[in-house]
Amino acid sequence: MSGTSMATPHVAGVAALWAEKLRNQGMLSVPESVRSAIKSHAVRQRLLTDDINAIGVGLVQAPQV
Repeated sequence: MSGTSMATPHVAGVAALWAEKLRNQGMLSVPESVRSAIKSHAVRQRLLTDDINAIGVGLVQAPQV
């Protein structure tokens, strides 16, 4: 119950929130727009390992209301 198996549903939920926010702002919520919003708002985390492939872009952030 850890790793990508648990991260995936959380990121999918945040992606839905970003799609809704973009649509409400009159922006086209195409997958690339949502992906860009998620990546640009992610918070980089300090590596706990020397394996650079162990993390992605960072900690996912839901949009501000």
